[in-house]
Amino acid sequence: MNDTSAELGFRVSAVRITGQREIDEADVLDTLSIHSGQSLFFYDAAAARERLQSIPWVEDVSVMKLYPGTLRVIIEERVPAALWQPTIDAPVVVIDSAGKVITDRLETRYSRLPRVVGEGAQLKVAEITSLLDDVPDLQKKVRASMLVSDRRWDLFLDNGVQVMLPEVNPQKAVTELQETDKDSGLLDRDITVVDLRLPDRLVVRLSDDARKARDELVAARNKALKKREQGA
Repeated sequence: MNDTSAELGFRVSAVRITGQREIDEADVLDTLSIHSGQSLFFYDAAAARERLQSIPWVEDVSVMKLYPGTLRVIIEERVPAALWQPTIDAPVVVIDSAGKVITDRLETRYSRLPRVVGEGAQLKVAEITSLLDDVPDLQKKVRASMLVSDRRWDLFLDNGVQVMLPEVNPQKAVTELQETDKDSGLLDRDITVVDLRLPDRLVVRLSDDARKARDELVAARNKALKKREQGA
């Protein structure tokens, strides 16, 4: 029946593919699996659509028969939204806004995408990007955002400083941090951690060199005060 209908003019003679940018057309044709002499009548378009949807770049696709002999494929590709690492040691992958993995091939054009780390972080890309979009000066310094216990975020800046955000009202915390940094250059100082988890204070942890210098300064000051007291 396939051969007969094909001979009557219903052979698949053309395949029109639109919407693909990242997906190679040859891969689409291979996935469609149209054999020589295939009749359009007996081609399983639903099965072809299901196979195409297994391609990671494909978000949605339609496969239509246009008689007498054309198969039309319209592809909607996923849009890269972020880089994701399930753990700090795991390979980096490209994901879309829904957290679906698109590819593990990292290219230069993806370098400006936000990077999120941690199990569940891929599902909260919109949350952290929305948070940082409101503080563009701080956002420029963020190298990665880590989801902690599926409750709150830690930011890792490009100079190595770790910023620990609170679970409640992180928007207020990042806004105040951006203003503090603008006024005092806090994030460019010799520190390793900025802890914003306490609602009434900002806590910083000095680097080893800065802590040693501070301890030496305090010791020298105490020594000078003791000497002054003994002289009196």
